[in-house]
Amino acid sequence: MEIIGSYSVYNKDSRFLSEIEDKTIDFVITSPPFNISHKYNSYHDSLDYNGFDELCSTVIGSISRVLKDDGFFIIDIADMIVMESIIMYGAEFIKDKALSENLDFICSFPYIAVEEGEIIINSCIPREDVNKRFHSSCEQILVFGKSRTQHYIIDKIHIKSSYSYSNVEDSAFWPKDLVQDILSPFDLNGKILLDPFMGSGTIGRMILKRGGHFIGYDVDRETLKTYKWI
Repeated sequence: MEIIGSYSVYNKDSRFLSEIEDKTIDFVITSPPFNISHKYNSYHDSLDYNGFDELCSTVIGSISRVLKDDGFFIIDIADMIVMESIIMYGAEFIKDKALSENLDFICSFPYIAVEEGEIIINSCIPREDVNKRFHSSCEQILVFGKSRTQHYIIDKIHIKSSYSYSNVEDSAFWPKDLVQDILSPFDLNGKILLDPFMGSGTIGRMILKRGGHFIGYDVDRETLKTYKWI
């Protein structure tokens, strides 16, 4: 597969990754919708149970198809996800989907994400104070591999207990320090990284700085416009 320049970006649904050939991707790093009714510019993150289940199942199946046999699939997911009136443990939900698509679970890293500039608290619940509103959520980084993935490299990933993100700069809510910590053990020079829910492209910025190639998808056109930082 040939990438024109260092990156390719698609404003479209990432369920089938039809532009990508089998076993051509070295890394998939992404943070999917958490189904928590967050309203993006053109996408409302509120699917019913069947809709969210189908979205995750199809995307993860496509990821398994395009990932190399020695590749890594790394996903950030909220501890709790909401589907209609059902609240589910997000990590277990994603694990079940990945395992059913022949992806091996390697390890997980829990952390708390807090909106930049606000007070860091040991809580997963949005709260109201007299003078300010702040947001934090419990999330996990889940790491999966395939038949020839070198699991030992995971010992070199060091995830902190909490990170802050910029709600203005990073619309996908990826803390930049977290991305750096995830990528730090890997030699990314010349590698191809896919983010099927790229948002404003925090992952893309990092991979290009490290000499890699980036493929990104997002259905939200207005958010996607911010990829022009490249």
